[in-house]
Amino acid sequence: LAMIEPLPHRLTVARVMTVPYAPNRVLDGLKTLSYAGNMLAGRLAKEQGYDEALLVTPHGRVLEGPTWTFFWVAGERLLTPPLEDRILESITRGRVIEESGAQEAICTMDDVRGAEEAFIASSVREVMPIAAVDDIELPSAPGPVTQAARQALAQRIERELGAPA
Repeated sequence: LAMIEPLPHRLTVARVMTVPYAPNRVLDGLKTLSYAGNMLAGRLAKEQGYDEALLVTPHGRVLEGPTWTFFWVAGERLLTPPLEDRILESITRGRVIEESGAQEAICTMDDVRGAEEAFIASSVREVMPIAAVDDIELPSAPGPVTQAARQALAQRIERELGAPA
């Protein structure tokens, strides 16, 4: 199926809206077929004119998107929320961390307000810059750290597929 179906249209940069989300402890860390809450979050964001949803706990911890990992740049350091916040340990997330030296850190909306750059990481989107989170316009989309992460992930994928660089 993956080889005969065209990929969905990919944006070059995304605008995301935060959506309150309370993780379900029973399904922590599991990729399940129960995507109803995730799909509703995405629908809510699109209804408000955004491209994607960013899940944030009622206590203000930034988690991840419904089908993607959140990365942000602070002081030229690439960061992503920790697995202890009960986000999915995705393959793409792991590859970006390995290839870019990203570190885990707790993320709040104050961190997003101070971010120099941010991006989405997923198997379909690979690395997609974020231009804005809610009304917070990010200074660089894509910025140099995002571009370096995009290139590093692309090279990793090429190596794993055995394709020439």
